[in-house]
Amino acid sequence: MAKAAQRTGQDLTRLQTAAVRAAALRRMARSHLPEAAAHALREPVLTAAGLATRLRISHQAALGLLRQLVKAGVLQEATECAAWHAFGVA
Repeated sequence: MAKAAQRTGQDLTRLQTAAVRAAALRRMARSHLPEAAAHALREPVLTAAGLATRLRISHQAALGLLRQLVKAGVLQEATECAAWHAFGVA
């Protein structure tokens, strides 16, 4: 029970840190970055295809947003497969 509580506390801290980093991202003209960050914080696993569908943008644009979120420390890549990438909160 104590380990589960400790793990939950660590998960909460990780999510709070990611939320602070996401909030610090500046909104650029015509940028979907804030929307992508908000979506990333709500989903346990995020793919470029899923993000593209959700935001109604191209797959390439979604990949670019995911790269920016990784660079900002909001997300981290959860897979090491070159053909399919999935991301989770850093």
